[in-house]
Amino acid sequence: MDTTLAWEVKVRISLHEQEWNCGAQCLKNALDALTISAVPYAAGQIHATAAELHRLRGDVPLAEHHRGFAAAIVRRLADSFPDREELRETLLGRCSELEADSASRTYFFNPKA
Repeated sequence: MDTTLAWEVKVRISLHEQEWNCGAQCLKNALDALTISAVPYAAGQIHATAAELHRLRGDVPLAEHHRGFAAAIVRRLADSFPDREELRETLLGRCSELEADSASRTYFFNPKA
């Protein structure tokens, strides 16, 4: 998981610096790392960041694809907790945000939001 999230951070840095090609390569590395060890939190984070990268590059269909993946992962995480569990409610709120249909927002997964 550490490698996966390290690549995800590199994607965010590339986005901030508007280095799209570097961001795309770091994203590929992060997604490749997920195939080895798919930790749900890391997978949700990677797909939310992928959605942001593709949105900023103008590829809305691919951004929506990754946003949908992130939402599904967050929903599965939320469903793993009992009803009225605070973390479940937080995750369901985040899932609702990810499921909202809007190409103009950011998709970063922020568990404190």
